[in-house]
Amino acid sequence: MNRMNRFVISLSFLISSLVITSSFQFHKQIEKTTFHEVGGNEMRLESDTKFSTFHSPSNCTQKRQAVRTFVNRWKRTYKTESFHFTVIDPVTGCTINFKSGFAGNYPMASTVKFDIAVRILQLVEMKKLRYSLVKSDLSKMMRQSDNESAQRLWEIMGGRHGFDLFAKASGLKSTHHGVTWGSALTNSADQGILLTKVFSKKGSLLNLTHQKDLRWLMTHVERTQTWGAGKMSARPLWTTGVKNGWYLTKPGDFGIVNRWRINTLGAIWDADSNPRLIFTGYSNTWRTDTDGKSAWTELAKKSAEIFLKMDLPLAG
Repeated sequence: MNRMNRFVISLSFLISSLVITSSFQFHKQIEKTTFHEVGGNEMRLESDTKFSTFHSPSNCTQKRQAVRTFVNRWKRTYKTESFHFTVIDPVTGCTINFKSGFAGNYPMASTVKFDIAVRILQLVEMKKLRYSLVKSDLSKMMRQSDNESAQRLWEIMGGRHGFDLFAKASGLKSTHHGVTWGSALTNSADQGILLTKVFSKKGSLLNLTHQKDLRWLMTHVERTQTWGAGKMSARPLWTTGVKNGWYLTKPGDFGIVNRWRINTLGAIWDADSNPRLIFTGYSNTWRTDTDGKSAWTELAKKSAEIFLKMDLPLAG
């Protein structure tokens, strides 16, 4: 075999390896994409990370542009200037990380219960905790957003110190404790990364059994709590799961007094339990809880329509 043939074979092997592994690597570099105000209602897209050709679909740019156009109208409709949301397609790697107004991190409210649930299930996997002892509290916390259950599990995972250790080990660089579990701070990109890592079938933060347990809890929340990401449309036999958070800011809290923290995180899974779309959204300046819930519901539904309709038809 001559030198040229050996070079061609080596190059072919390298390209094949990149194609195989790229789909599992995109969550390690969630694209930092931000829309900044530049005057009026116009925005511009800035990105300091480019998708490789291996996990950037040809229509990803069109999807981003469609979301950008929709958000310009969405902002005017709901009169909001400060928010952060992230949309991730785990299949292609197409991602939007969208910020407006406030550039810092947001109080999590009850979306922190997703993080708590992940850590508790990790402790069960590590045989440091019996599932039977926490099963009831996990169900109440995730399905009913029960605060007493959340407090018990928060203490089991180690409170503020345990939460910070979990965030660091999970690669969440902008997530850390607050005075209480509900005032822990994060941003939508961190929670998008966490959802991606938790429900990945390769290198996940949870084994498949506990992924299934957590997915079931998220897809069976009380009907009154299925707004936001829980309203993303999916195909027949697909499922949508959610964990939301809402809280009226009081004197002494982080943020503007008498404004609502309305946050949402969720995912769509296909019939084989593969995650197909992830949406997270954070803001703490809503004038009413109805405004915030309606706004996130509309944006999550539209994002799912934009991201999925170019790949597979949606139902309903």
